[in-house]
Amino acid sequence: YSFTNNILLKDNNIILPDIKLFDTQNNYATINGTLKNSYFDDWLLDINIQSNDVLCLNTTELDNSDFFGTVYANGIIQINGPVNNIIFDINAKSSPGTVFYIPLYDQAGSIETNFVTFKSNNQKDLIIDSEPEDYNISTSGIQLNMDLEVTPDAETQLIFDSKIGDIIKSRGNGNLLLEINQYGEFDIFGDYVIESGDYLFTLQNVINKRFNVKSGGNIVFNGDPYEAQVDIEANYNLRTSIYDLVKGRIDEANKGFYDRRFPIECKVYLTDELLNPTIDLDIELLNSDEETKLLFDRELGKGGGLEQTDNNILNKQFLSLMVINQFTPGNTGFYEADMYSKSASVTTSEMLSNQLSNWLSQINDNWDIGFNYRYDSDLSEQQMEVALSTQVLNDRMTLNGNVDLAGNNTQSNDLIGDFDIEYRLSKSGKLKLKAYHKSNESKLDFEESPHTQGIGLFYREEFNSFNELWRYYLTSFALKDTTNN
Repeated sequence: YSFTNNILLKDNNIILPDIKLFDTQNNYATINGTLKNSYFDDWLLDINIQSNDVLCLNTTELDNSDFFGTVYANGIIQINGPVNNIIFDINAKSSPGTVFYIPLYDQAGSIETNFVTFKSNNQKDLIIDSEPEDYNISTSGIQLNMDLEVTPDAETQLIFDSKIGDIIKSRGNGNLLLEINQYGEFDIFGDYVIESGDYLFTLQNVINKRFNVKSGGNIVFNGDPYEAQVDIEANYNLRTSIYDLVKGRIDEANKGFYDRRFPIECKVYLTDELLNPTIDLDIELLNSDEETKLLFDRELGKGGGLEQTDNNILNKQFLSLMVINQFTPGNTGFYEADMYSKSASVTTSEMLSNQLSNWLSQINDNWDIGFNYRYDSDLSEQQMEVALSTQVLNDRMTLNGNVDLAGNNTQSNDLIGDFDIEYRLSKSGKLKLKAYHKSNESKLDFEESPHTQGIGLFYREEFNSFNELWRYYLTSFALKDTTNN
């Protein structure tokens, strides 16, 4: 930080009168206060800081392996007390540009450091430090009371494996209380609710599938940050035939219907402890009639007469969708040679598609562009999907859309597109307007339109009890009446 203002020296005190403190991005905070002392001893701090989107944290994993990142915030910071028992009272709100990282992997075996120091040419003087001194910061003598409002402007990343990109990225809302007592013990209380995000599901960085994190997931802190509870759902959507899954239970006359490309949603659930979550998988058939859904669920072992004591069938089909983008035949096991030959071609195009997506997204930071191409030699079928996502109007409008073009040698191309637009009517994001257009799949084409459109108005208010909500509205109305009068 830097400043160019004058400071005052009066009666052995250092006075800071409306000093503008600038960070490296030219954002500034205004400081008022006094540093009292007795002949440069017995220092006593009485400082008030008004932050305006100032860079408050700028660290890497080398600085702190528990959490790190770039954090911008605005709010009020009060620093009081003697230097051996400083009290920080902070009321802050996250600002755009914030990216906060939380590693969830075991760091003990991830860093290897060797230190060799040559003192002279004499071999006897060779010193090898096998246990270097750790760089630690003592927080004893510091008390922190931080009321932090987290907004969707801030991105949080939960890192499972940084080397292969196994990361959950999210944006959301939360009111967190961060505390450090005089003994250096660190606690967090509050809920963080996810509004949007994505999870890169990866198998040794060969199979890469980007899951969308469902809105409404949360992380609950009740003290020790390492004992936080998580409840997150992430979804991956694709279109594929379900014929191989159900062919043992259908009439061959209906093969044409079940061999169509159905919309499929693969789900990953993370629950329980944040650092050691329970992971459950699920597969859902979307926009289809009840008869087809019942048959689909039964073949996955989700009910309907197929007895199952574990999730082996569902997990096997989930893996098949991740690897070859289609179901493996029936529940009799993988046809390994066929699967490997298909997976080789699919993963090659998958890796090329992912690389192309990265290049396209780097053209403009405001756009997230995805490209995916797949070719099935058995069906002479090729699929190409282009997805676009961006935020405009000061990040208040979000546009998402994808165009899926599939075709083969025997029938005409099938163009399918899904689009949605979301606009935050209020700056806080509590009031939203959303419109969408999506494609349908039906067993009988004349039963419904091939497309569905809709528009909706959404309002969200967070509260712990109805009494709290009622008091909030009464207080708001009373303030408005007072202002109007």
